[in-house]
Amino acid sequence: MLDSFQEMSEAKRVALYFLFGNDPEDDSSHLYIGQTGGCGERLKQNDKGKIFWTKALIVVSLTNSLTQTHALFLEWQAIKQAKDIGRYNVLNGNGGNRPHTPPPLEADCAEIFDTALTLLATLGYPVFEPFLKKAELHNQQELFYCKSRGATVRGMYTDEGFVV
Repeated sequence: MLDSFQEMSEAKRVALYFLFGNDPEDDSSHLYIGQTGGCGERLKQNDKGKIFWTKALIVVSLTNSLTQTHALFLEWQAIKQAKDIGRYNVLNGNGGNRPHTPPPLEADCAEIFDTALTLLATLGYPVFEPFLKKAELHNQQELFYCKSRGATVRGMYTDEGFVV
């Protein structure tokens, strides 16, 4: 549906975007996070250069108030947190660059980021939610262990299924 998106006004806006896909060999979940001044053109470039992705989620401002500084800060924050959480294999080569961000603009970014992470999770992409929540770690009723040739694995049942 990339061609249909190109016709929308949002395709010409500053945006933070998330590209999702799976590795065909091991079915691991891949993620690329980027920012751009014109997301339609950037997605077309990524369609040719980053062949892993099958879905794109884009964060834009309805009032067109998202600036390049917002997008740079949000990209840096999203890459950092997604790597820290470790739910997806983040394919970004670097961690983004934290731009100089005055406190009022950083507060805007915090609000945008909170909204984005809620929407991503609601749409089925819980990028910023750890597999195991702190309460689950403290209330471990059954923890399963497996050892083999230099590997030790622990797993437990959670609300999302069996997590290793």
